[in-house]
Parts: sequence; C-alpha cells; structure tokens
Amino acid sequence: MLVLMTSCTAEVFLPPLLRGITQLEGPERQVRVVAVMDSLEAAGQIPLIVGDTVYYLLRQEADRVTLAGDLNGWDPEQTPMRRLAGTDLWYQAFATEAEARLTYKYVIDGETWVPDPHNPRLDEVGEYDNSLLQMPDYVPPPEVAYYPDLPHGRLDTLPVDTQAWPQCRHLLVYTPPGYDRSAQAYPTAYFHDGLNQVKLAKMPNILDYLIDQGQIQPIIAVLIEPADRNRDYAFEGRFDFAALVAQEVVPWVDD
Repeated sequence: MLVLMTSCTAEVFLPPLLRGITQLEGPERQVRVVAVMDSLEAAGQIPLIVGDTVYYLLRQEADRVTLAGDLNGWDPEQTPMRRLAGTDLWYQAFATEAEARLTYKYVIDGETWVPDPHNPRLDEVGEYDNSLLQMPDYVPPPEVAYYPDLPHGRLDTLPVDTQAWPQCRHLLVYTPPGYDRSAQAYPTAYFHDGLNQVKLAKMPNILDYLIDQGQIQPIIAVLIEPADRNRDYAFEGRFDFAALVAQEVVPWVDD
C-alpha cells in the first residue's frame, strides 16, 4: 500500500536532513540543496528511503512538476510535487510497503515525461525507460531469472500470412524442453506483445522455470507481435486483431 503523507506543514515532506533548510535565507538555501542532493546522488540514495517513507527529490527548473508511476496508476495529474521556495528542489513523500518494487517518471510542466535524472536505476519498457525504486525487503521473483542448468525450451520466429491483416505477421513460438509433437498434444497459451514478452517479461525464463519445478505442465506459448500496438489493441483495428487471433492464428497453430 502507498500512502501520500499529509500534514499542514510542508516541511514534513522533506527528508530529515533537509528540514532545517527552511531556516536558511537567500543563496545559502540553494547551496545547501546542491550539497545534499550531490551527496545523496553519489551514494545512490535518490529516491531517499527512511524507514517506510520514500522521499522523491528532483532538482529541476520548472513551473510545475508531477510524479507519475505505479504508485498512482501513471496519472500525471494526481501527485503534484512541492517546490522548496528559493531553490530548484521539488519534493514529495510516500509511505510505502517494505517489499514494494515501483517504477515512475516525472512530468515537467504537464508535457515532458522524464526518468529521474538523479536515479541511475532503470526499468526498460519497450522504447521507454522508467526510473526504478526497490524497497529494502523487495525479493525478485525467482522464475524471472535465467538458470543455465535448467532444461530450456526453444523459441522460433515464424512469419504468418493472414487474410485479416495486410501485413505479414510474426509469431514467436516457444516449445518446451523435449518437445515432440508426434508423441503428445500440448496445451497452448497465447500472449500479446510478442517480443516484449521475451525482452521485458522474460517469458521463456518463466516457462522453463515453472515447467522444471512442476508448477505447470509443458506447454506451447505463442507470442503475437503487434503490427501497430495502439491500432491492434485499442482502436479501430482491435476487431480485426481479434479475428486474426481466433480465426487464423489459433487454427494455424493447431495444425
């Protein structure tokens, strides 16, 4: 659970090491901000985690900065940052579960989305890089890792000419370790977002692990690459895409 801290005193949203800064006047306030931020950044401590509180800190010349990410459904309007008067520091604080893993970006003046320039940890999502925050008790799921000693399935890229779509479609087809279509029938799972399921979701690693651990039976996985993601999944092409999967891809795989 994420809880936006509330208080009638804005200073509570600042980490303890910055709270006395409001007593400084003039240029001394900005000098102090630079020194503290440089120190935290060098130590890899931005965002700053103190107990169960995460302090998001950004130096940025702007009229308005908001925080968007997993913590608020990627809503660019829900979580405005606070500016420390007389400085270029923007800040906000959330109480956060100790085992959380979150990604986020800053939205500058309502238009420009940027990863946190003070945080080198990134979660690559397609062509986008989101800043990554991992709380102290976060444990990476074991099935996502690659284990060289496990039996591995095979991943093939196969072109499919379809009637429902003008472009040739590409399918990524995972077959499990020891696959032999003549010996048995395999259940099949279908996934959108094709290559992203391999690069980002690590689908082959997950399937290898779950099969090896006996958590699922050996399966075939068909990862369907979109021609135009927005058109396929959200807009006018979604009906053609549904027909493509149901009427052409599934029968083709079953054959």
